[in-house]
Amino acid sequence: MESDENKNASKSGKSNIGTLIGGARELAVKVRPYQEKIKKAKKIVWAVAIVWATVIAVQSLPYYGAIGKGESYFKQGHYPEAEKEFLYCYEQCKNVDEKDPRLARVLNNLGMLYRGTGRYKEAE
Repeated sequence: MESDENKNASKSGKSNIGTLIGGARELAVKVRPYQEKIKKAKKIVWAVAIVWATVIAVQSLPYYGAIGKGESYFKQGHYPEAEKEFLYCYEQCKNVDEKDPRLARVLNNLGMLYRGTGRYKEAE
């Protein structure tokens, strides 16, 4: 036999769930008139996000093109050309945050290039 205490606990658990479901239904009824506005707001947020991502991508294209060419030149042993590309990337990164990974990448590449060519002071 189930004790009265267990029955009450069981009932209170069910009533809490019922209260939650009822509250969710009430919220759904209250929000329903605003569904179209919510959908429009979502579309606007997505449009802004896509435009912003496109702007950032377009701004980054010169950097990524140059860093790729510089790394290719470096691997082939064409150090003056690699240095030129890395310095161009460094110029592109002067306006970014010092924690930007692009800046770290170009400085690392320049350091490796200078170390590999015996220019230790510049590598430092």
